[in-house]
This record gives sequence, structure tokens and C-alpha cells, in this order.
Amino acid sequence: MTPSLTFWMGEILKPWVVLQYHPIDSPLSNKIKQKMAVEVVKNAQFMTRSDYLHSLPSRKLADETVTRASSMRMQKLGKKFSMMIDSQASDSVETKTEHNADSSSKRDGDVIQSLAEQSIPIETHKHIRRGVLEIFNYKTVLSFQSIVSGLQGIACWSPLKNDVKTRLLVNAAALAVSAPEKDLRSVIEQVAVRVHGVYVLKTAGDPALDPLRNVVISLYQAREPNAKLRKKKVKQAAQSCLNIDISDNEYYQVMRELCIPKKFSWELKSGE
Repeated sequence: MTPSLTFWMGEILKPWVVLQYHPIDSPLSNKIKQKMAVEVVKNAQFMTRSDYLHSLPSRKLADETVTRASSMRMQKLGKKFSMMIDSQASDSVETKTEHNADSSSKRDGDVIQSLAEQSIPIETHKHIRRGVLEIFNYKTVLSFQSIVSGLQGIACWSPLKNDVKTRLLVNAAALAVSAPEKDLRSVIEQVAVRVHGVYVLKTAGDPALDPLRNVVISLYQAREPNAKLRKKKVKQAAQSCLNIDISDNEYYQVMRELCIPKKFSWELKSGE
């Protein structure tokens, strides 16, 4: 009996058949010989140790066999893939360009959402958002790294045994800091808006000031990083977008939340 490779449809099912060598005078060999003698069967031709070793296939032969099997499988996959591409191309010819663009965008969005859900489960999002809001209680403008550092701090909290709410927050923070950056950003941007590499909350919680706040955020987004705003420009934008004349009190409340003064202008906070 010799070791062999078992094949099916070009794939290796079992790379080796495990064999054990038993000398001709071993108990097992003697038992088999006795059984065969009783059945009046011609004595079996047992292998010597050297014959057994020589019967093993060489590593080169095994590698060549595996290579052939892999090549056959790749050819099958390649043919099948080509058929799929041809089928998709045929379908696209029969569909309007606008419909293709919409469908493609939807599929891409579904894939991205699916990947995000695998990295950060949907049920964890609300706890991460809560952690992000907690960090914004200390600073009104934050860089991405500052948010990550804040979440790392929350992940180190030691909640009381019966404090389930805080424990969920701690576990969510630990998951968030180990997630891919793009997935964590997607959760952060559910409550915050990005302005040239830093984040500010989408709302300050004051309905009277949020409209002006949104105008200021839009002005910074439309300019280059480190751009500065002057009072006249902010008031003109508020008049144009909101059709209101803002008071000095409203102006200073919003600007002090988001910016630092630079002589006669305002610069967005660094977030650090």
C-alpha cells in the first residue's frame, strides 16, 4: 500500500493518506498473515522499510500535482468570471446611463454601509455618539485625533457594577478606537460636521443661534484652511442667507464658540 493524492474536479481533497509502517514480524503483521492463511489466501507481499520509503512520491512531484490542480481551478474561475463580466456588460447596454449611475451609487453605498456595520455594529452607534458628545462638552472644536484620545479615555473608565448605561458606553468607546478610521469618522459625522480637518457639532442646542452658526461654518468650509473671517463678512452672509440683521451679542456668542480672535479677524480653533 502506498500513499497517494486524492483528486476530484481538479481540487485536492486530502493532500496525504496517513500510513504507518509495521515490520513483517510485528504483532499486527502476524495477525493478518494468520487470518489470510486460515482463509486459504496467498500470503501477502509485505513491504520492507526501504521499499516503503522509496514508494513515497517526491516533493517535486507533489508540488507539480498541486500546481496543475490549482491551474485547472483558476482556469475554471477565470472562464466563469469572464462570462459574468460579459453578461453584466450586455445588461448595461440595454439600460440608460442615468439609471446605471444611480444603481451603481446605490450598490457602492450599500457595500460601504455593510462594511461599516461589520466594523461598528449599528446598535453601538448611539453609545459612540454619546461618547463623542461627552468629549465635545470640554471643547467645542476637536480634531479627529482629539476625539480618538477622548474615546480612549472613556474606554478606561471603571463603571459601577450596576451602571449598565456607562458600561455600554465604555465598551462602545473601546470598540470605536480599534475600528478603521473611515468607519469611526462615519459615526462621528452623525453628530458633527468636518471643517478642514477638525469637527464641530452640527448643533449647539440653541435654536436661536444655530442658523447663524451654520452660516459661519459654511463660510469656513468654503475657504482654504486657516482662513480668517471678519465681522463685516459674517454679517453680510447672515443678511444674505438668513435675511436678518444679527446683533453683536449673537455674533460674539457664535464666534467665541468656534474661533479664536486674530487682531481684527477670527480664525477657526485648531481642535487640539
